Amino acid sequence: MRIYKLFSANFIGFVLPALIGFFSIIYLQYKIEYAEFATLSFIFTILTILGISDLGFSRISARESAAFRLNKKNAGNVLDEISDVVICSLLLSIFIIIALLCLVYFLLSDGIYKQYLYTLAISTPLFVLNSVFRGVSEGNNDFYFANFVKIFFSLIIFIFPVIQVIFFGEINFLNYIQIVIFIRFLTLILFYYRNTNLLKGLVSCIFKFNSLKFNYLIEAPALAFGGILGSIIIFIERGIFESSFPAVYPIFFLAHEIIIKAWIMPAALSLTVFPTLANITKGSSKNKIYEYLPYITVMSLVIISLIPIFIYIISNSLELPFTFPKSFYHLYFFMTIGVIIGSIAQTLNIYILASRQYLFIVKYSLFIFVIYFISLSIIGKVSILYFFVLWNLRYLADFIFIYIRFKKE
Repeated sequence: MRIYKLFSANFIGFVLPALIGFFSIIYLQYKIEYAEFATLSFIFTILTILGISDLGFSRISARESAAFRLNKKNAGNVLDEISDVVICSLLLSIFIIIALLCLVYFLLSDGIYKQYLYTLAISTPLFVLNSVFRGVSEGNNDFYFANFVKIFFSLIIFIFPVIQVIFFGEINFLNYIQIVIFIRFLTLILFYYRNTNLLKGLVSCIFKFNSLKFNYLIEAPALAFGGILGSIIIFIERGIFESSFPAVYPIFFLAHEIIIKAWIMPAALSLTVFPTLANITKGSSKNKIYEYLPYITVMSLVIISLIPIFIYIISNSLELPFTFPKSFYHLYFFMTIGVIIGSIAQTLNIYILASRQYLFIVKYSLFIFVIYFISLSIIGKVSILYFFVLWNLRYLADFIFIYIRFKKE
């Protein structure tokens, strides 16, 4: 019963930010110019990338703090491990900064205010450190606090531009980025003080270079490799679509932002069970996945089905000053098949992550990424139909690779 309570807390932690973002986006879409909206959409995209692709360090710190909770390691050993995680996360943040700067410079059109995206990209280490400390809370099953912080941060990033538009008629992107970075620094402090039982003495431990291990430089990115590439794919999809089909990009962004929230179910489950599954036997871990899979599949179908109904009611029954064109629903349903398949695949993938099959994760994720990127760059620009055919084929390939590996083990 406790696992379902924790799962519910994580589910709410995903749903509320998604709803807040949804209402903010549909309001701003009709209130600001295209250049402003496109810029804001890529700010949200970078924040999504920094949230999804934390380089795997949140999972590592969650696994280590869970080992302490399960009495498999003492506090001193866990502190040593987390200090190594912090150093490795900061080192790898450099590569994420370079990757984001390149994506912004080469992929986005000149109509977007790129300087603000550069500033946000440079603040990557702050976001990654937040993920490390958040992982400590998650490993301690302190999901209520972790999700409170997540919802608080989401309120700021989505509501602040709305407030600016209401009172000033435009978005001051410089002030907005400054607020985002300040709040992220504040949440870092909150996570640290919440976990002082494990993190006390972290700074002095970090500077014990003689005991420093760099194995997490490989393990953490391997653990999160699929998520890292997946978050980059989100940026690439939006960049290619914005440059190829700008007339319908605002509608695509809204549909795309909503449909990827279908990952709520497997993401919430993974967040809940991964720290524990990573510390038990493979057989027990696989049995747990079999137990949760039907529930996740049904709930994903329900969520995906209810979203367009919910949107239809809002736009037609509540007499709000905006409507959703039919193209929105067409784009949404084009994407649902792949996301349903992907939700099942990612539930199975929890077992592969927990059993530390990193080489397989890197190989199959990289193969799909390369093929998908080349296909989108060549075929996806031809027509919207081809773009979404490739979208669904990518998720199908993802499922096939993961299912075969899951059954083989």
